[in-house]
Amino acid sequence: MQFEELGRHLAVASEKEAIALVQAHRNFWNVVSIRAPSVSRVHLHDAKRVHYVTFDDVERIEGNEQELFRLATMDDLRSIFAFIDLHPSEPLLVHCQAGVSRSTAVALAMIVRSLRPRHLYGGAPLIERAVELLLTIRPSARPNALVLRLGLEHFLSPPEAIFLLQEMLNHPQLLLNRLSG
Repeated sequence: MQFEELGRHLAVASEKEAIALVQAHRNFWNVVSIRAPSVSRVHLHDAKRVHYVTFDDVERIEGNEQELFRLATMDDLRSIFAFIDLHPSEPLLVHCQAGVSRSTAVALAMIVRSLRPRHLYGGAPLIERAVELLLTIRPSARPNALVLRLGLEHFLSPPEAIFLLQEMLNHPQLLLNRLSG
């Protein structure tokens, strides 16, 4: 979907949907492919470019779970944004396994970063428009809070990122999606 405000096409998809999109539009999409360490890498030969990152869809680890899961890190988000920034106006497809949590968090952080210069920082217009665009792309979005926070901290101070994170995750539709997921 083309968004004038973002200056590019942006799509969020599940793994299966990403494969179909890339095959339908050969050499069109730059893809951020997010997978869990236990899942095999998807080969998207028909994509223009692919950036692979690996982390689990978890928001926090408790007790001895560190051995079971790999959390997203700031380095993961830096590498994602570096890839996005290399091709600023080219079509971007972000996918994870289901296309609702990790990928929507990356997309929402990217949307906020793109809209921020045009909107009053921290105000309702920025939050509402960013969430509206995300829900247009992916109505079932329930962004992973850790991935979203790290994505926002890529270009905002931690207090600013946490404020926006809380406001966006409390958006009625995103809250409903998170509770029903």
